[in-house]
Amino acid sequence: MNAPCAIMFTPTRRTVLLILMVGCYASPVSALARQDGPPDNREAVKGLLDELADYVKKSGRDDPGDSSAIKRINQLCKEFKLSGPKDKKVIIRGLGRVFLAKRRAEKDGSQKTALFIIAARGLGGMGTDASDPLLKWIDSSRHKNDLALQRELILSLGRTKSKKARNELQDLLKDVRPTFKGAAATGLGMFAHEPSKVRKELFEDLLKALMQAKANSLGQNSTAQEIWSAINAPATSSMRKLSGGSGSSPEAWQRWWNKNKRRDWDK
Repeated sequence: MNAPCAIMFTPTRRTVLLILMVGCYASPVSALARQDGPPDNREAVKGLLDELADYVKKSGRDDPGDSSAIKRINQLCKEFKLSGPKDKKVIIRGLGRVFLAKRRAEKDGSQKTALFIIAARGLGGMGTDASDPLLKWIDSSRHKNDLALQRELILSLGRTKSKKARNELQDLLKDVRPTFKGAAATGLGMFAHEPSKVRKELFEDLLKALMQAKANSLGQNSTAQEIWSAINAPATSSMRKLSGGSGSSPEAWQRWWNKNKRRDWDK
C-alpha cells in the first residue's frame, strides 16, 4: 500500500496560507479590542440629557424642589463613569447648561439653589474637562449674588484638579469677599497630588493671605474680621495637606515655612 502523498506547498501557497491563519486569529482579537473601550452615543445618555434640558427650560413651578431635574443629574453622574469620551463631553455640556435655568426666589427672598448646587457638585467629579463650565458661572452676573452656589462652584472647581482651576483659585484667594476667599483656600488644598514645587507655591500664597487677614482683623473693620473668620480654618487645613507640616497659628506656620521651604517635600 502506497504511503499518503505529502502535500506540497509552493512559496506562494505558504504565504497565502499564513495570511489566512493570521486573519483567523487576529480578527477576533481586533474585534474584542474595539469593544474594550466604554461605549459612546448611547440612547440612555441622550434621553436623560433631553429630559434635563426640558426641565431647565421650565419655570420650576410644577416641581418647586426641582426633584425631577435633580434625579436626572444624579443619573447622568452615574452614566458619566460608564461613558466613552463623546458621551462624557455631552454630559459635561448638559450639566453646564443647567445654570441657565430661571428660578424665582422664595417668598422670604432666599434663592432656590438646590438644582444648581447639585449640578456644580456633579461637574466637580467629572475631571479637568469640567473646569470651563464651572469657570463660566463663578462670579457670573446671573448667579454672583447666590453665595451658597458660588462657594459650591469654587469648591467643585478645585475638585477638577486642573491647572486652569488651580490658577483661578490662586486669583480668587485675593478676592475681598469672605465667601470667595474661604472657598478658594479650601480648593487649593485639593492639589496635594502636585509636585513639591507647585505645592510650595500654593502654600506660600495661602500663608501670605492668612498673615494679611490676621493683621487686618486686629482693627475694628468688620469686613476684615469676616475675612479672617472665613479663611483661617480652610487655609490652615490646606497648608497642612500641601506640606505635611503643622502650625498652631499663622506665626507658627511662618516659622515652619522659613525652616522647610528649601526642603524637597516629595521625599
